[in-house]
Amino acid sequence: MTQLPVRRLQAGARRTHALALGGAVFALSCGAYAAVARLPHGAWQIAGLVAATLVYTAGELLHTAPSAALAASAAPAHIRGRYLAVHQLTWAVAAIIAPAGFSALLDTAGWLLWAALGALLLLACAAVLRLAGRLPTEAVSPAARPRRPVADPV
Repeated sequence: MTQLPVRRLQAGARRTHALALGGAVFALSCGAYAAVARLPHGAWQIAGLVAATLVYTAGELLHTAPSAALAASAAPAHIRGRYLAVHQLTWAVAAIIAPAGFSALLDTAGWLLWAALGALLLLACAAVLRLAGRLPTEAVSPAARPRRPVADPV
């Protein structure tokens, strides 16, 4: 319901900037979750969880479309399928590895999990911005892509 309006707002933005913004919002949600983990059980903790989840959702909305678009448009046409497969594979590998890492951090302290994730997200944001110069211009800036004329139906 809100993905399309968010994507329209991002239409003129560089995809790497949109990804970094989404990552920064994710990191902010991690900070919120870390703070909530330190609250005593009760109504404040529930309100904090709801607020942190809303921030996380905003990060997801900001990150999803530019991530897929950048993966697809950065690939040379003849191996685009491989690029997209690797893009999806990274998510699958993370889904397999993350529970073990999360369990170790949760066993130490719940807030430490969120602090570590937030720090990793901020590093990833910096990496995406640094990587932007090595990516094809038309992949990073959709506005730089030449538009194909639309044929008139006759």
